[in-house]
Amino acid sequence: MTEHNLRPTIKIGETALSTSQINVWKGDFGKSYSDRNTFESVESFQRYYRDRYGMTREEMCEEWLADLPREARILEVGPNLGYQLEALRRVGFKSLVGVEIQPYCVKKAKSMHPDITLIEGSALDIPFKDNYFDCVFSHNVLIHISPESLSTAIDEMVRTTNSYLWIFEYFSEEFEEIHYRDHDDLLWKADYGKLFVQQYPRLSILKEKIFDYLDDAPLQDKAYLLKK
Repeated sequence: MTEHNLRPTIKIGETALSTSQINVWKGDFGKSYSDRNTFESVESFQRYYRDRYGMTREEMCEEWLADLPREARILEVGPNLGYQLEALRRVGFKSLVGVEIQPYCVKKAKSMHPDITLIEGSALDIPFKDNYFDCVFSHNVLIHISPESLSTAIDEMVRTTNSYLWIFEYFSEEFEEIHYRDHDDLLWKADYGKLFVQQYPRLSILKEKIFDYLDDAPLQDKAYLLKK
């Protein structure tokens, strides 16, 4: 990543927009989330995915992004500690970037994954130029953006990809707010791929699949591969 690929009006770590959810995740609540979700090893992360979804994250990457060249530029919105990006690196992808709202996560993830570019930034204000990435993806991040702000996040994700969007989020047919760790207004389930297409009808859904939680039924995630 070089400076000329960044939007000149946005400085890393800054955002023109602030929400109550951003304030929560940038604070101690977000830091505690990262500490709770730190894995001891690659094997423990793989085991977590296998127990939950019946396949490792690497196997998901191979299945869903099989048509992308390994030189493709890929952005994760909200990578937390970077485990999903690390899985992409392990299957051969070379140009990987994460934009994360929690500064503690960015610092910790950089030390854990030195071959991946991780910067502080917001899904509502992605600090990269239009169409810079070949694929932009999220994994259980959009669920923490309020319905009032979600359209902005969708705009930003669509704006920064020149081709693919890979969405993996809690699934419900309609918006459903979930009380989360003593908080309201912090977690929602929805049909996120449908919301992308409603906002941008030119997007096509190449693939979609529901993942049942093997370890926590009847919860479900749904993945979508969209093409711009």
